[in-house]
Amino acid sequence: LCSMQYGNSEIILCTDGMPNIGVGSLDENENLTLLKNGKNFYVDIAEEANKSSTVVNVISIEGCDCSLEDFKMCAENTSGELNILHPLELVRQLRKIAQNPTIARDVEVSI
Repeated sequence: LCSMQYGNSEIILCTDGMPNIGVGSLDENENLTLLKNGKNFYVDIAEEANKSSTVVNVISIEGCDCSLEDFKMCAENTSGELNILHPLELVRQLRKIAQNPTIARDVEVSI
């Protein structure tokens, strides 16, 4: 969907816990094949986002049990941010992210 937009796009992924259902499941109680597929899902998301100049920002709730290393990789590989917030800070952070314009991306400077 983001690749259909003109210019850069942004995805804000909000999570309050470990993804334990569906294609991105990281539940360690599942079998190892499903866990590996879940981890690959986040690598694939980052790759697809980069192809369409899409930034992925991740917001996690403080104290939740989730796989931050997978979400962090997704954010970092797309020039996004990982924010771990107290629940009362959630609205303020969403406003802040929405107000930040993308100035440049994939820029090389030669002197």
